Amino acid sequence: MDPEAEEEIWRPIRKMNEIQFTPAIDEDIEELTSISVKSFHSDINVGANILKGPPGYDSVEFHKEMLKEASCFYKIISNQKTIGAIWFMKQQNDSAYLYRIFLDPDYQKQGVGLKSFLFLFETFAEIKK
Repeated sequence: MDPEAEEEIWRPIRKMNEIQFTPAIDEDIEELTSISVKSFHSDINVGANILKGPPGYDSVEFHKEMLKEASCFYKIISNQKTIGAIWFMKQQNDSAYLYRIFLDPDYQKQGVGLKSFLFLFETFAEIKK
């Protein structure tokens, strides 16, 4: 990715009420992988038959690769604590593929997912699809 495009995509830290969205860095990956495992394993509490998640959900190496490949990869922070992540891949100027969003189960069903989507819609208004 060229530096100008990268600067446009990696926007500065944004705050929405008590929730912050900060670009993830290499040092965040182990913690984010742990949260990913916890998040997807909590699906068992809402009807999943086995402890499992999407491809790579439990792999530090996968998350490191996604950090390099993603158009945007943000960690989600509440009261100075990392509680999840969200990332997408830009496909064209006006479209992107939401690759993943996950939250620590202790923060689910509190509107954080909605705030995450509102953050993306506001920050990346050029993406229509």
